[in-house]
Amino acid sequence: MPPKVLRRDGNETRTALRVQTQGEDDSDVEMDDAVSDQMASPVAARKAPSMALKAIKAREKALVDKFAVVQANIQNDLEKDDGVVVDCFFHAKEKRAPMDKSYDYTHLMKLVSPMPFVLVKQTILTEGEYAGHVAILVKQSLPFPLMRLPISVRTKVLNFMLKHDEEAIRVSLSQGGKKAAYSKEFHGKNTLAILATCKQIRDEAAPLLYGQTFVFPGTGALTTFLLQIGQFSKYLRHLELETYTGASARTMFHLLEKATSLEILHFQHISSNERPKTAVKNIYNDAYPWLMAVGKECPTKGLEIMHFHEAAFHRRDKNENGEPESIKWSSAEHETLRRGLRLKLEKASRANASS
Repeated sequence: MPPKVLRRDGNETRTALRVQTQGEDDSDVEMDDAVSDQMASPVAARKAPSMALKAIKAREKALVDKFAVVQANIQNDLEKDDGVVVDCFFHAKEKRAPMDKSYDYTHLMKLVSPMPFVLVKQTILTEGEYAGHVAILVKQSLPFPLMRLPISVRTKVLNFMLKHDEEAIRVSLSQGGKKAAYSKEFHGKNTLAILATCKQIRDEAAPLLYGQTFVFPGTGALTTFLLQIGQFSKYLRHLELETYTGASARTMFHLLEKATSLEILHFQHISSNERPKTAVKNIYNDAYPWLMAVGKECPTKGLEIMHFHEAAFHRRDKNENGEPESIKWSSAEHETLRRGLRLKLEKASRANASS
């Protein structure tokens, strides 16, 4: 028999299935509205598997969260012999295993170690004080006795770990909300964890790491790098910058005051349109705090550290045809720059000495 169509308020249409069962009177059985709508709507039918998947994921997440809470409460530690680096914690208030809801005696236990370990098997001890006891065998890894090695051997080990494969470590500046200086090519991300083991290892490893050559895309990247490494800047020896930006250069030079071991500060490019007189003024104003800090004993010490690539400076001038052209500085113009900086430093040193 065809479905019976019921009309309500002249607008809403509902479908009721007329069901006839042998031996019973005919009766109109109207389906639940939600079920009817779901059967009538292809969109709802497509959403059903998606909603079921979300429910499964929600239950899985709830289970993980619940397990994390339980695990965090397993805090009672089991005593251990000397030399055992795997800690055992249990959840019950006492060592005797309590009975759970399934009438099984249960102990919730957690094994934790800073070193890798492997579960081997359970075995029954046949002799000694604990004969007849069940032991859970764990194969633990012991820390390598690095500090027992002679300092010369330790230095070779650390140098092998931290020495970069290339001549220089290229540092980039991450893009996004929070800037960070990092190297894509340096060793694994956990290599530098060796610096956090103890003060002695840190003092031995830091000069090997930061004493290498570092290349930066510009003054901004070096500024970020110096802020990140903090006290380790005192180990820096060789820095190279591909570009120069006045806005970040002053902060960079201020931070470089702590780089007391710096031997080379090389600039590959400074300006595309600048003459020596202007360059002397700008560089002196940007680098003044650093130049004074490194020049306490020798006023021109900073000039011995600063190096400029032969193509670091250009000036704009007209060629033979009267057209504007970018011309690389000559060696004479480079010398004019250094002479101008030297005169300013010597004058500032005399003024400080007389005050």
